[in-house]
Amino acid sequence: MNLALFDFDHTITHTDSFAQFLKYSLSYRKLFFGGFRAAPWFMAFRAGYVSDQQIGMRLCRVAYKNYPVNKLEQQGLQFSKTILPNLLHEHAKQRIA
Repeated sequence: MNLALFDFDHTITHTDSFAQFLKYSLSYRKLFFGGFRAAPWFMAFRAGYVSDQQIGMRLCRVAYKNYPVNKLEQQGLQFSKTILPNLLHEHAKQRIA
């Protein structure tokens, strides 16, 4: 069975897994320069003009533009096996297992 879980309120993980995946999958250079490109969106988000869904989509567009799909899929799989289990709350691990 394939299961996709989205933790918008940190009931499953103790930190933002999206931000952790960005750090895991992107080079420092891409994170640094992508941060500059996304800065206006961050400011709009903090001011309440942009939703968390909109900022997430914008970050994905900036971060993964021209990124090989197979590499992204491979990194997602590796992240789910190596990093994500360490981000889960203990009670969530028990419920998911």
